[in-house]
Amino acid sequence: MLQVITRRLKLFKHGKRGISTVIVVMLSLVLIVVIVGNVVLWSYQMNQLDMERMQETLSLINATRITRSSWSIAQREYITSAGSRLSGTFVDTTAADSLAETFREELEGIYSYNPSSYTLGGATSYVLGDISDLALSDGVCMNFRSYMSSSPANDKTDAFVAYRDSTTSLNTPKWRAWDGESLTWNSQSELPTANSSVRWVRVAYSPLESRSYEKIVVTLSDDGYLDAYVWNGAAWNVTNNIAFPGTSANAYRCFDVAYEKTSGRALLVYSRGTTTNEIGYRTWTPETGWGPEQLLDLPYTSGIVRWISLASSPGARAGTSDDNEIAMIYLDANTDVHGYVWTGSAWSLLGATAVWDATAATSTRECIAVAYEQTTGEAMFIWADSGSNRFYYRTWNGATLSAATLLTITATGGVGYWVTLKADPASDDMLFLVIDGGADLNTAYWNGSTWTVHAEHDEEVDTNARRCADFAWEPSGGKGLLVWGTTTGQIAYKTFVAPNAWGTQQNIAMGGASNIHPWVQLRTNPRNVPDDVLILGLVLEGTAYDLGAISWDGATLTVLGSSVISANTTVITYECFELEFANFGVPTFTCEVEFSGKSDVKNWTQLLWTAALSFTVPDVTTTFQLYNYNLGQYPTSGSGYITDTIGQTTVPKNQTIPVSSTDFRDANGNWKMKITGTKITYTQFEMHVDWIEFKPTLFDVYRLNVVNDFAVDLSTYPREHIQGLELLIKYKVSESSERWFLKAYNWRAAAFSDVGFNVTAGSQPILGEWTEYAIAVTDDWADYVNEEGLVRVELFDEGTGANQTVLEIDFFAVRVIIDATRIDVKNSSPISVRIVAVWVINSTMHQRYDVDILLNAGEAATYIRADIKMPQDTFLAKVVTERGNVAVFSKD
Repeated sequence: MLQVITRRLKLFKHGKRGISTVIVVMLSLVLIVVIVGNVVLWSYQMNQLDMERMQETLSLINATRITRSSWSIAQREYITSAGSRLSGTFVDTTAADSLAETFREELEGIYSYNPSSYTLGGATSYVLGDISDLALSDGVCMNFRSYMSSSPANDKTDAFVAYRDSTTSLNTPKWRAWDGESLTWNSQSELPTANSSVRWVRVAYSPLESRSYEKIVVTLSDDGYLDAYVWNGAAWNVTNNIAFPGTSANAYRCFDVAYEKTSGRALLVYSRGTTTNEIGYRTWTPETGWGPEQLLDLPYTSGIVRWISLASSPGARAGTSDDNEIAMIYLDANTDVHGYVWTGSAWSLLGATAVWDATAATSTRECIAVAYEQTTGEAMFIWADSGSNRFYYRTWNGATLSAATLLTITATGGVGYWVTLKADPASDDMLFLVIDGGADLNTAYWNGSTWTVHAEHDEEVDTNARRCADFAWEPSGGKGLLVWGTTTGQIAYKTFVAPNAWGTQQNIAMGGASNIHPWVQLRTNPRNVPDDVLILGLVLEGTAYDLGAISWDGATLTVLGSSVISANTTVITYECFELEFANFGVPTFTCEVEFSGKSDVKNWTQLLWTAALSFTVPDVTTTFQLYNYNLGQYPTSGSGYITDTIGQTTVPKNQTIPVSSTDFRDANGNWKMKITGTKITYTQFEMHVDWIEFKPTLFDVYRLNVVNDFAVDLSTYPREHIQGLELLIKYKVSESSERWFLKAYNWRAAAFSDVGFNVTAGSQPILGEWTEYAIAVTDDWADYVNEEGLVRVELFDEGTGANQTVLEIDFFAVRVIIDATRIDVKNSSPISVRIVAVWVINSTMHQRYDVDILLNAGEAATYIRADIKMPQDTFLAKVVTERGNVAVFSKD
């Protein structure tokens, strides 16, 4: 206000007009009033402060060093996991006043235990879940995957065919399985889409017994892409567009797939539809998948590759160099023929320095073939030359590639169009088959060193535009079967006994009366099992486009149906199917897991053990075994043994053992349970374990266990100043034969513990008298106090008493060990007081500590500060209020 008036006067001073005397007097009076008012207000405020200071009456009653916090007592009712509460409440345990809460031991009854660990058996693999998931039957499971454990030696052999079919879409390859036991083809199934109409199909089975279920299907479609499908025992894994031969090369079977014999890896080789880096290849590794595309730049040829044929080495040569060898022969658009060998890691040109043949018979038909002799392990490459009746072959023995050698088959009526080479499974014999440009059918026999050319079988087969003939050996070797199409509505066949004995041609009806059979495919059963089918075949019928099947048992050729595979291939242009036998009998898959846990070591009257589980397939033979420590083995009958057939619905299985139940745990309470699931199937399955319980019954021991939480005020006693922990219980018992124990919950270990306790032997009470049991923890106290200051304490009996005991708790509390200062103050004034500082003074120190303590009128309080250190000798302590009053405590 004064400043405003002053500014106005200055304005008048500088004005052009005069100032009246009245205005000057008025403003002067206002100025005087303001000054006097401020003086009066200041005087009042000072008098008020003096009066309040005079009214403050504050006493510093005590200032002393303390080593223990106050006792933290129970804030809720005790939890009894064993025994019962008879009377009183937790409030009766908060002061040592002979008011007690009363508990009583009860018969222990039934305890339940769950496993704490597991061990996989055989090649069983873990999928997902945690061992803690087995504590409840709640549908939350641990999952384990089975492994192929064996294949029966004498079971009949199954087979598999993948093919083109328009039932749903030509884009989705179809498949069927041959059941060797029932001698029937199963119903049609569908693979994931190839996104384009399928043209060519190749199939390969794993050569490893441990992965005998694995098979690969590769298709080439209208869009020029290859798609690869792998059956892993549980599902088909598809890799669409795994390679791109293109829409020119896809008119021919410009790819092939074969397995390495020992490693179980597969090799996919294909044309890239280019004239440089002409061939691409990828490897399949079990459990890893397809590797990246790698390129093979052909040094002696430059045409687009149209035909590729692979053969897997039998690994028959000395050493291991050929264990994973695969031979390849290819034919390009320029009628160039050349061969390679895959060593398992790289391609070998076999020492060649030029193209093998630049004038093959044709580039539009598969006039190339390759196969291995089965006892020497030599590879034979063979192809048709542009000269009529002329065929060349080369052999590879692992070290030397022979020169191209001429094989002349005089009876051929033109150049070779379709050639086939089949190795005898039991010797070094081979059978060579050719359909020539004149539609003649001829064969020649290789005995391991020389050729025998046979008389012509047919001078006019159904077609020379397709491979309408095939040959297959019987599994025992030395004999075989030739099947071909030559008469509409029929197929022809002959038997063969090496080297030169052909049976009389037989014709049997198959398909429409006026329809030819442009594609014939035969496969040899790789297993020589009594009464098993020896050869299976597929025949594609013209006009109707039906895909039928045939079988040979050594005496009779049986037509299984002219359209038993498909009535909807829609084309005869491509060999849109392939048949392969499994290399082993139907495998047995096994899933085996051992679960372990720990129980008490009391006397049991009986034991109930339970497991609940399911599988991802139906009808799995399942055994449950509980280890008998007395016998030192898993039982195979009686107590500790259960067997059942379990499927895809969770089933609980249990058994009660009323006699010698303690045989199923060791002296430390360890127990273990083994669960084994087995099934003969091509489908790898999973076992889903939901619940495992080990449940002994005790009726001769009385038990009591009580638990409660005690809260330490960390705002008053900060963790950084805590030096230990003390537990105290004052109790009385009606029966004193057993000891009583205290444990605290270790928050880091997530379990009750007495590690770090100064006493772990328990407390021996005196009958009918109050007993104090105190525990101090100094080294490991931090593990027992969580971040909120919570201490969880457990009281329990020894568990040896056969007589029922009543326990009374008079006092039960927890406190921390600490080095701190306690200040006791009292406000005796009628107004509130705020303390803002504490001073500690002696001959060597003069230290101020900032505080903030508000005391209402008439209130007393205790203030504890861990960072205020009181001297041991004489000192003076002062507290100062915000009004400047001081209270003093002196220690002499």
